Amino acid sequence: MARIYAVLILFMVFLSCTPYSTETPRYELGIPRAKPTIYIKVDKAFSQRQKELIDKAFRDWEKASNYKISFQVTWDQPKPATYWQYKKPDQDSGLFFWYLPKNNTYIPEDLLDLWTGYVGIMVYGQGEYSGNVIIFDTVREEHFYSVALHEIGHLLGLQHISQYSVMHPNAIGHCLNLKDIQQLCKLYDCVPVSQCETPELTAEISSPLSLSEAFPPELLPASPQNLSPVFPP
Repeated sequence: MARIYAVLILFMVFLSCTPYSTETPRYELGIPRAKPTIYIKVDKAFSQRQKELIDKAFRDWEKASNYKISFQVTWDQPKPATYWQYKKPDQDSGLFFWYLPKNNTYIPEDLLDLWTGYVGIMVYGQGEYSGNVIIFDTVREEHFYSVALHEIGHLLGLQHISQYSVMHPNAIGHCLNLKDIQQLCKLYDCVPVSQCETPELTAEISSPLSLSEAFPPELLPASPQNLSPVFPP
């Protein structure tokens, strides 16, 4: 009888340590969205030009997927809270596209230290519609579209690519090339076709010196491989 009780206790502990059920999967790199339509709200703090670039980024990913995925966007939404209160999105939080200043009004000091140098971050939450896509106000205008493409790529489950691409850790591509779209199509069963009009670079890029033209030194992180990280909540 004691053995039976011990087994029951161990089973209860296992359940209590299992973060999410199969009904509310936790999304992360390498996992496609289960539903083809993705609902997301966008911060009203973005400028009109920035919203146009975000919309273009959404539509370019849709096209790249052969319209296997689509985005339903609700624009000009107030921040749901300060990021202090919203940094661990639960399954009912929804997907929100944040525009955040790099100061402690919205962001806790520990995260400010962790995110030094980053211009974009994807934070996964619980379930199909939970997570934070973040672009910081430190991103330069000429890089905004690439960063938006990159973070939406993470939202879709794409991982970093070491070659010249939007999904390079430093988002050095300016259009979705074959490397980006091949990874997308592995997840969403589409036919990969590059959206770039110019010949694509294919060499691996690992040296910070080769990244300086895409992102100025002041935007590079302490580790050149982590300009746009992905964090679990």
